[in-house]
Amino acid sequence: MNTAPTVPVKKTPPETIPPPDALLRREPVGVRRVLPWWSLAVGAVLALVIVIIAWVAVYTAPLPTLPAEAVAPYFTVFPPPSLTPVPPTPTLTPYYTPTTSLPTVIPGTIGVGAMVEATEDGLRLRDAPSLQGRILTQASAHELFTVVDGPRTADGYTWWLLQGVYDATRQGWAVENYLQPQS
Repeated sequence: MNTAPTVPVKKTPPETIPPPDALLRREPVGVRRVLPWWSLAVGAVLALVIVIIAWVAVYTAPLPTLPAEAVAPYFTVFPPPSLTPVPPTPTLTPYYTPTTSLPTVIPGTIGVGAMVEATEDGLRLRDAPSLQGRILTQASAHELFTVVDGPRTADGYTWWLLQGVYDATRQGWAVENYLQPQS
């Protein structure tokens, strides 16, 4: 026989399953359970009042004024045109004037009236037919010029006075070695 004390066995009731509609009626856990509904409405109204007050404060405040010399202007205002006659603008005259009569140039040769092309990039156009002449500009390779005057011989070179085909203000004396006649 068993000599151990007997412990009464408790019978647990079977678990009860709630009906299906009880799960749908369950109250959510969250803000609504902690705060009453009217506190959310009051908070929304207070937030709207704060936004309105801030907007009024920003847009009704006077703008700061700075002295005129403190800020550089973005643009300059010009007065409208008047009816006073404007004198004609002076026309640009070339540095050198071409000769009055142009002789006929044999194709493939350089002469007054001929069109030439610079063969080297950086061809120097000078104000005098000499290596001591001041450099007026530099021509790029394949740039076209019209021969205006020449030839002149100085410093062991033959010089021609050139004028730009597309820009008449680009002119000066250049060495014949770096010119190629155009036919």
